[in-house]
Amino acid sequence: MTYKTLNALNLKDRHNIYVFGLLLSIIVFSCSDVQNHPEPDNLLPKEKMIDIYSDMILLDAIHRSNPKSLESFGIEVSEHLKNKYNIDSTTLVQNIEYYNFQFETNIEIYEKVSENIESRKVIIDSIVKQRDSLEKDERKRVKENLKDSTASKEKTKLKQFK
Repeated sequence: MTYKTLNALNLKDRHNIYVFGLLLSIIVFSCSDVQNHPEPDNLLPKEKMIDIYSDMILLDAIHRSNPKSLESFGIEVSEHLKNKYNIDSTTLVQNIEYYNFQFETNIEIYEKVSENIESRKVIIDSIVKQRDSLEKDERKRVKENLKDSTASKEKTKLKQFK
């Protein structure tokens, strides 16, 4: 009886090994065509894709932080990209798919996009800091003018009572 149990376990283990090997080979062969993604007819240069991705990220950030802001300026993201870069949505989708399968190039694109966004962030932060400083100076000036006008009114009232 023990012999039959051992034999059944061996058959079960062999079966598991065959199934595992079959699944592994299916996975390996299914991944082999990843690098053979066809180049689109209207391939956009890497630099243009960097600009497009940068704009897409900025527009998405604007939309997420204040959805009404794009509407108030009459900006629709796909129309904006179409007009600015002279491309249609099909061309954009084909290029995004193509570059997604070009791993090294895609990494370079996203690194440049990250640098673009960071440099714009530095510029915007400096503008916001300057604006805040100007607003603070303006509030201070208004407050001083208010004190001066209040003081001169009080002096005028005191002179009237004398």
